[in-house]
Amino acid sequence: MSGPVRELTVTNFVFRRPLGDRRLVTGLIWHARLGGWLPPCGHAEPGETPDQAAERETLEELGCRTRFLPAPARPLPAGFPHQPGAAPWWVIEMNASADSHTPGRHRHQDHIFASEWLADAGQPETDVIWLSEPETASFAGLSEDSRILALALFAPVRDLLLP
Repeated sequence: MSGPVRELTVTNFVFRRPLGDRRLVTGLIWHARLGGWLPPCGHAEPGETPDQAAERETLEELGCRTRFLPAPARPLPAGFPHQPGAAPWWVIEMNASADSHTPGRHRHQDHIFASEWLADAGQPETDVIWLSEPETASFAGLSEDSRILALALFAPVRDLLLP
């Protein structure tokens, strides 16, 4: 028995500290098809790993290079001979409506990353805004699921990035 079509998607919450400021802000892009503000996100291309897709989508949509922040994880066993890759903070499944990849209803398996802004690296392909934690909590144009995840990330990201 076959289930619904599943597609690998990614989301990358990018955080930065504005020059001369101790507060963190997170970058959001205008998503025209959905009519709202979201973190950089999209479908993985054939052959891309989730972290490669998140890196590409962030460069295209937010116009910057980032460094993935380590997700909470159990350490690898002592003596394990391989290095861990960039791990998402969460992997979720959600229903999706028709899009440019699939003409009917389907499911997205979304790998959600958190990263640190390193440098601007090109022209974003859409409008971009940067919101602080209080702005994220009250911003009317942000999807509620993105708001919940962004707010859950501010404290652990602050611990990783601010001395």
